[in-house]
Amino acid sequence: MQYLTDIKTEKQLKAVYRTLARKNHPDIGGNMLIMQTINSEYNFLNEIFRTKNGNLSNIKEGDNVIVNGSVSEVIKVMNTIIKVRSIVSGREAYFNKKTGNCISNSKFQISRD
Repeated sequence: MQYLTDIKTEKQLKAVYRTLARKNHPDIGGNMLIMQTINSEYNFLNEIFRTKNGNLSNIKEGDNVIVNGSVSEVIKVMNTIIKVRSIVSGREAYFNKKTGNCISNSKFQISRD
C-alpha cells in the first residue's frame, strides 16, 4: 500500500479516499497513474471491509485480513490456528482462530475489519 496506509475502518477508508481523489483525479489536473493506484488500493481494501463478518470461523487460505492495520494474507488454516503472512513485510505469525489473538505476541490482533 502506497497511498491508503494504516486504514482501520471502512469509514476511514472512504474519507481518506475522497481526500486523495480530490487532490489526484485527472479531471481536475491530477496524475492518472497515481489515481489508478489509489483506486486499486481502495478496491482491494473495500473488498476486505465488504466481506467483514467479525467471525474467523469461515476464514480460508488466500483470504485477506487486517493485522493491526496492515493487510495480510491467510496462508494456512488449521482447526484452532490461522497462519498469516504480511503483504508488506512478508513476516508470518500464528493466530488463535477463536479470539484473533497472536499466539507469540499478544499485541497483535487479526480481524476482517
